[in-house]
Amino acid sequence: MLRQGGFSLTELMVGTLVGLVVLAGALHLYSATAAAGADNLRMARLSHELRALEGLIRADLRRAGFWAFRPGIEKPGDNPFMRPPHALRIGQALGETADSCILYSYDRNGDGRVGVGRQGRPAPRHAVDHVEEFGLRLHRGSVQIRTGGQPFDCDGGQWQDLTGADTLVEQLRFRLTESCLNAASPGQPCRGQRPVQIVRTLRFRIQARSRSDPAIRQTVASLVHVRNNRYLPGP
Repeated sequence: MLRQGGFSLTELMVGTLVGLVVLAGALHLYSATAAAGADNLRMARLSHELRALEGLIRADLRRAGFWAFRPGIEKPGDNPFMRPPHALRIGQALGETADSCILYSYDRNGDGRVGVGRQGRPAPRHAVDHVEEFGLRLHRGSVQIRTGGQPFDCDGGQWQDLTGADTLVEQLRFRLTESCLNAASPGQPCRGQRPVQIVRTLRFRIQARSRSDPAIRQTVASLVHVRNNRYLPGP
């Protein structure tokens, strides 16, 4: 008579244990891979967002002070986009750190007038229908751009978020450097003479992290040469 072979209870328990260990290892490997993939995706998203933001800020700041004036009829020194309250300046919004806001204007529609928007009152060289007073600021962990309204400061008007919901901006900082060019005697120092041109350079730095994973951080810094020099005519 043939005897039927099989596994003992101990062998079955050992086999089951080995299978569970292998399964647990596979699950751990899958979980670690998925977590690493999610982290890489968050890092890529944050990096892409900050690089796109850097490019937008650079492009807009270069335009600061642009004025479509008529040579021979209007003088460069009369540029309304270079004069207060429309001149480029750095400040801060309420509750934020110093130098975390920048205000500037430029002749977006080329009509030679500064647009104050429908809520403001037009003055000489001011157009009612075109808003040409801009700004960038840090506000409650987001970078915002100014879209119009009055007053023209770091707290007034309407602002719109440029950064996404998962991005927490911890620092936005602007620095302005000015140098003088002697327009009357090129190559010579200014020493108080006029006419002169003021060349402006802006530096800004953005530091941000992911809200869902504080360990994911990114910092970008950039240098911007403002294309439009400020002109100070002679006495």
